[in-house]
Amino acid sequence: MKICMLTTVHPPFDTRIYYKEAVSLAKKYDVVVIAPSDEEIDRVVGDVEVKSVKKAKNKIFHLLTLWRIFLAGLKEECDVYHCHELGSLFLGVLFKLVKGTRLVYDVHEHWPSQFLEDIGINDTNIFYNLLERFVLEYERFLSGFSDSILAVSESVAERFRDSGKPLWVILNVPVLQYSLCGDTCNKNPRELIYMGGKLQASHGVQECYDAVTRLKTDYPDIRLTIVGKLDDRLSQVLRGDNSHFNVTGTLPYDKMYKRICEGGIGLVFFQKVTYNMYVGLPNKLFDYMSCGLPVVASDFPEIRRIVGDCKCGILVGGNARYDIYGAIHYLIEHPDRAREMGENGKKAVEERYNWDRMEEMLFKAYSDSILII
Repeated sequence: MKICMLTTVHPPFDTRIYYKEAVSLAKKYDVVVIAPSDEEIDRVVGDVEVKSVKKAKNKIFHLLTLWRIFLAGLKEECDVYHCHELGSLFLGVLFKLVKGTRLVYDVHEHWPSQFLEDIGINDTNIFYNLLERFVLEYERFLSGFSDSILAVSESVAERFRDSGKPLWVILNVPVLQYSLCGDTCNKNPRELIYMGGKLQASHGVQECYDAVTRLKTDYPDIRLTIVGKLDDRLSQVLRGDNSHFNVTGTLPYDKMYKRICEGGIGLVFFQKVTYNMYVGLPNKLFDYMSCGLPVVASDFPEIRRIVGDCKCGILVGGNARYDIYGAIHYLIEHPDRAREMGENGKKAVEERYNWDRMEEMLFKAYSDSILII
């Protein structure tokens, strides 16, 4: 059986798409990933065939990217199209109708709210609720053609419970061979780590900056390290104080984990900008846990469930006991408690929240008679 992974917005070597799902499925099946990129790619990487199409230079030309993905996907002689967002799902439905192939919808986001944010429409728009409902019904219509649905969290899965389709929750948890490097790292208990592909205001970076600015009076050696990138405005904010703030830029997968392991506290301070962010379960939460870092995280439903279950950190904001300043201050002042939380999180990843467990579920989903050609 051959599987074609289609994405219209993610890069070819996206963590979930390539490093987790494609690499795992390639152990049993032929797998090709087709994705947009500025780089021309057409080669086998590991056991996965990776092909790129030229990415449109501006979002307003996204339909051009969609067309190129369609043409590339149409050429593939595959049995299953595995689609990762609304654009690729639309293409997967076309391929199923024309070619009679199977279709898997892999839901990463709460698209009814995230799609509107992506095109610059927020909840202050008088048509927001109407547009959100339209996107929801559009997604339901397209997903009705799928043979199986994978969801990244329980909250994301919720809107497909009554779909009548096989539904699998495949969490975005770490691959152990990359992430469990904590024992070999020298940790700096006063280095705060915030990781992300490109952090924005909605990720609470300004609030983290403000907290560190207050904390450096008591802890002159405190440091906030962004493992990844920042948007331009936030980069300007942090650039003025290199002694307390650092941005690594994008790092290779293995080096990213090594850098996280060197920190003392992991930050996940999302703002409730969209419903998607509110119900999201960030990858970085599990990444911090796998590296033995106690976490300071937003008191949102999915995050609360994991942090509360694993006792691996402190929730902040909303009705939580601490704000971000107070939580960081507590962990610095109570190193034994911080170490215990870090160990709790690492143990939870080793035993439950790891990709080996999710891989088993992914294989079960693909072993379903509905997907067997």
